[in-house]
Amino acid sequence: MEHVYDAPHATRDDLARLVDRFYAEVFRDPELGPLFAPLAGARWPAHRLRMTEFWSTVLLHTRSFRGNVMRKHVALLPALQPAHFARWLTLWRRHTAEQLPPADADTLFATACGIARNLHLGCFGTVPALHVDPQGVRLATH
Repeated sequence: MEHVYDAPHATRDDLARLVDRFYAEVFRDPELGPLFAPLAGARWPAHRLRMTEFWSTVLLHTRSFRGNVMRKHVALLPALQPAHFARWLTLWRRHTAEQLPPADADTLFATACGIARNLHLGCFGTVPALHVDPQGVRLATH
C-alpha cells in the first residue's frame, strides 16, 4: 500500500492564531471557562506558547513541545469531568474547521480525539466512544 504524505499548509503563526482564538472562547465558555480560569491572566502567555508548541509538534512535526500531558490533566481531578472533553472537542472542531485548510483541520481534530480518549482513560478508567455530528461531539462510555 502506497501512502502519500501531504505536507501541512498551516504555519506556526496559523497555529498561534488558532490557539489564541480557541482559548479566548474556552475562557468565556460556561462549561470550560471555570476549569481553564487559572490559565488566564498572567499565566496565559506562557501557556499560550506551550499550546502553540504542542500543536506545532502535532501538525508540523517540530518536536518543540516537552511535557507530561496526562499528569497535567489528572491534576485537574475532580473538577475535570467527562463532559469537559466533549465540549472541548466540539469547540476545537469548529475552530480548526474555520481557521485552517481542511486537511490540517482534519488532522488536528483526529489527533485531539485520540488524545481525549487517552486522557479519559487515564483520568476515568474508560475509553469513550466519540460521536461527532453537526451539533458537536458526544462521549459515550461502555
